[in-house]
Amino acid sequence: MPTFEYRPWKRIVVHEVLIFSLEEILKLAAMNTPMGSTAKPLRWYKGWVVGSEGFPSTSHVIREQIINDTVHWEFALFAPLKEYKAFLTTQEGKVTVPIIDSTDNEITKGLIDWFLETFKDKIKGIQK
Repeated sequence: MPTFEYRPWKRIVVHEVLIFSLEEILKLAAMNTPMGSTAKPLRWYKGWVVGSEGFPSTSHVIREQIINDTVHWEFALFAPLKEYKAFLTTQEGKVTVPIIDSTDNEITKGLIDWFLETFKDKIKGIQK
């Protein structure tokens, strides 16, 4: 019988932070998703939805993950959503975007807390 070990990432590097309106982030989430289908989910915490994209799994990226416990995200997208909703639908394409309540997810909580602190001046005027 194998043994199991839980080892969370030591570091996540976000290479680009993009802030959008809710409508814009839904359009982005729905890209390349056929009308009437379900898109890749976004995550919600503290009044914000977030999506992220990692780099392709090249040998360099995999080595960085395994040896250094470091994940590199090409970008993270953020948009305000005051109250949690399990699903949102785009207006034009009728694509459903699932929203995951990440209140208990340490990575999403850490990411959004870092975002709120690091970009507090930039998001000050954004209506939630």
